[in-house]
Amino acid sequence: MPREDSSWDWDRKSRRYRGKDTGRYMSHGQVTNLRDKYTDARRTTIRSLVRETLPLNAKADPLSWNVGVRVLREKGWREVERSMIAQYTFGRGGTNAMTSADRVIVQQMLRDQKGYWDRFMMEALQSPDMSMEYAANRATMYADASTAFYERGRETAFDIRLPGHPGDGGTECLSRCRCSWEIVERKTKVEAIWHANGGDNVCDGCRGRAAQWSLLTFERVTEGT
Repeated sequence: MPREDSSWDWDRKSRRYRGKDTGRYMSHGQVTNLRDKYTDARRTTIRSLVRETLPLNAKADPLSWNVGVRVLREKGWREVERSMIAQYTFGRGGTNAMTSADRVIVQQMLRDQKGYWDRFMMEALQSPDMSMEYAANRATMYADASTAFYERGRETAFDIRLPGHPGDGGTECLSRCRCSWEIVERKTKVEAIWHANGGDNVCDGCRGRAAQWSLLTFERVTEGT
């Protein structure tokens, strides 16, 4: 995840990141790679937290399991929330680009995700056969869901509304999606292209989105028109 004090900056006019010293814009691939590296790092953090908090399985030590789940419900959610806010902020153009409207969007999205997280934690309390590894795998899906927050931030940066986002749960890969929207500002329009990233691992739903959303155009209202 890029940091505010790194060697790049957000260019408001082009709505892209560029090098502070070189002036060169980061490519779509470079930015998507940063998005995914951050997601992977957060997956590792959340998986480690689950392993540190829960015993091997609920059946072997139900008391420790129940105590651990209650701890994880709070500590785990804080890590998930941090991931999602950071990704939206990155997509939006950094902390300085965030507005009150962005914060409302983020809070609405977080509210939905918190509901899913709480249901997962309730399931963990009520499932005597759940293992720590299963819980860890489920928990990492919430780190993966931060991808959708990044893409929503990108959408908002360009002041457009896209029909779907990578990681929004609308395809077979659910939150594990690594596809991306490439959004380009033109003089009188904005163009958006869905890239099905992942080679042979791309699910059918994402392939369908790539075909259906190979080029979306959003016209800008210019002065004198």
